[in-house]
Amino acid sequence: MDELLSLKASIARDPAKLWMAISVALLLVEFFILSEVGVFFLSMGALSTSIALHFHWLNLPTAESQIIAALAFTFGWALILWGRVRMKGDKNYISLVGVRAKVGKKPLKKGKIGNIDVSGTKMRARINPRLELEEIEAG
Repeated sequence: MDELLSLKASIARDPAKLWMAISVALLLVEFFILSEVGVFFLSMGALSTSIALHFHWLNLPTAESQIIAALAFTFGWALILWGRVRMKGDKNYISLVGVRAKVGKKPLKKGKIGNIDVSGTKMRARINPRLELEEIEAG
């Protein structure tokens, strides 16, 4: 019981620690449970709130003001990073970077759309134009 009171007192003295713990917890949720849902932005908001509290950049005396700040930081990070994490260009494009795929019956040629097999699912694909690779053999 004394340990819990001590933890509560420590958090009350330095809420930056709590926001750092929340940030780490949200980051773990993003990586292992709810990837691609946007929990990363919440984690960045909590991290920013922790940093702002630690360095006294913002005066956030109440839990409500801290939550509002965290949500504002989350919104800010989403605005800044959304363009980098969302899919650009063709709406049917899905990035499979790092995923193994088998090229279909015909070779995949740069500048052309071909067929690949990813975990038993047939998909259309193309070689990234920034790569120096010109062709990938079939099979």
